[in-house]
Amino acid sequence: MKHIILAIALGLLPASLHAEEASTAQDPIQDASPEQDLDCAIFFALVGGKSEGSRQAGVIAAMSYFIGRFEVVSEIDFSTAAAEHLELASLAEIIAESDDCISRMEAFSVRLNEFGDAFKGLQSELDNADSSGE
Repeated sequence: MKHIILAIALGLLPASLHAEEASTAQDPIQDASPEQDLDCAIFFALVGGKSEGSRQAGVIAAMSYFIGRFEVVSEIDFSTAAAEHLELASLAEIIAESDDCISRMEAFSVRLNEFGDAFKGLQSELDNADSSGE
């Protein structure tokens, strides 16, 4: 239960302190197995049922991210895999992985912010080129 509260409190997006930690640690995104992606997708699906508003949008984005990662690597439908996995694993086992899931999502958020910064720079260059061409 405390992991779910932690996930909600973090808003599933990196606070400035957590973003620095996520960017300096080993790459949790690349080191993950399809089974870990499945656990994270299920975890965020569970959290999504308790979230509202912008937090729910963040949870849905996280769940979609992990579902996509799982399905691309495993070539197995998420719904089928989740149903089978939930028969074998307890919710406590899945929730126990939540810290790793949150860390992985934070690391991905840092990467998205870096992409956004790069695109802002490109947009500035385009805007400058447009204004000098007028």
